[in-house]
Amino acid sequence: MNKWKVIFAIFFFVVLVVVFTQVIIPLEDGYELRTPSDWKEKNGTLLKKNKSLDLEIADLEKQVDSLTNLLSKNKITITQLKTSLNEKITTISGYSDAELFQYFARFKTDSTAYKN
Repeated sequence: MNKWKVIFAIFFFVVLVVVFTQVIIPLEDGYELRTPSDWKEKNGTLLKKNKSLDLEIADLEKQVDSLTNLLSKNKITITQLKTSLNEKITTISGYSDAELFQYFARFKTDSTAYKN
């Protein structure tokens, strides 16, 4: 009697494996409905999509390069402006009160009425 239980368990296991591999798993994925021509068509559309995405990536890389160049130019300009500002602040901080008045009033001692 024990021998029949083991044989029945093995038979039941084999039937389950066959059912899963032949019926249930292919139905879930839907592979049995497709033919090789469907796969070739799908492959062709994916290749076209891949080429268009490659072109888009190349365009985006060009934009990144140009933006990186602009960013480096802007950093250089900002550094130059900061240096100029610091030089002007250093110069102005050394002025006396009269020189500060002349600087901010744009007052010049030379008379411009008699110049040609």
